[in-house]
Amino acid sequence: MIVRFLRKIRPFLPIPDSLSVGFVFGSSALAMTVLLLVWNAIPQSILPFSKSSLIGFSLISVLRVFLCLLLPLVFFASRYHADDPILYGSHPGFGAIIHSILLGLPVMLIFISLHNLLIRFLILRSVRIPPQAFYFTTRDGSGEALLLYVAVGVILPILAEELLFRGLMTGSLPGILSNRKGTVIVAFLFAVFMLNPIDFFSYFLLGLLLGYIRLALDNTLCCVLTRLSMIGSYFLFQPLLPNLDVAVVRTEADIDPTVMYISITALIMGTIILFPILSQIRRISGYLRLEKMDEPPKTPGSLREHFGWSFLLGILFFTGLWVTLIGV
Repeated sequence: MIVRFLRKIRPFLPIPDSLSVGFVFGSSALAMTVLLLVWNAIPQSILPFSKSSLIGFSLISVLRVFLCLLLPLVFFASRYHADDPILYGSHPGFGAIIHSILLGLPVMLIFISLHNLLIRFLILRSVRIPPQAFYFTTRDGSGEALLLYVAVGVILPILAEELLFRGLMTGSLPGILSNRKGTVIVAFLFAVFMLNPIDFFSYFLLGLLLGYIRLALDNTLCCVLTRLSMIGSYFLFQPLLPNLDVAVVRTEADIDPTVMYISITALIMGTIILFPILSQIRRISGYLRLEKMDEPPKTPGSLREHFGWSFLLGILFFTGLWVTLIGV
């Protein structure tokens, strides 16, 4: 019955004939808007758990991954017959995989340092620190709680986010945007999608780096490995470089002064370590380009097909979510 209904309304739906970055983003934005509106409309009293608890965070994270990431990914990949080179790219070699893993450490140092420094900067200027859309607060330090957080709040979202943004979106960019411009656009959409006011700029920089890896090594798995390596490095160095929790930090008195000095040191160290690894990735990229010189270039395409009405609607949806989140 559902299939018959969809066939009847299909002529009235302005679904593009080819894979479109804007339509993928707009569909994810619509799903995210509906999900958050429903989640916020549910009264706290009827839930057996708090929305900001680990259970509540796990539930909304799973819904976010499946409805806003995996559902559009599976639908568009199957509808437009997106082959493996679009979603996953090609195999870049063992050396590229190793360097992608090594890249996680300096990126983690830079990301956490920027997070801590920005929180202190906002507190010193008496700026209200808005929480991100998905967060939790708990004192449960058990292994089961950590395993639930890592599986539901880290590994699953990373896989889905990279397959959608660095896989489907980046792989479907037309030839005119298969360069730095396309990387910047996807990185911006990635940062917008994360709904994290504090780390927006950090996620944008992370998106630029992951986009460079995707284009240089032509592999989505390398981006996934970099982000997983970031998480592994964070758990390894957490005692030395703590991540300031926005839900806990309210005034400058809540911040240990040594954390700021450690963050500055980690930022410098991460930057120094980052560039040699990127240099090696660039060298590997040169070898990969030589191997693919005989492959036909991507079709130029039209920007209107990728950034039309659906893209504008997606931007409007996320603008409303960001306004609500920040409380403007």
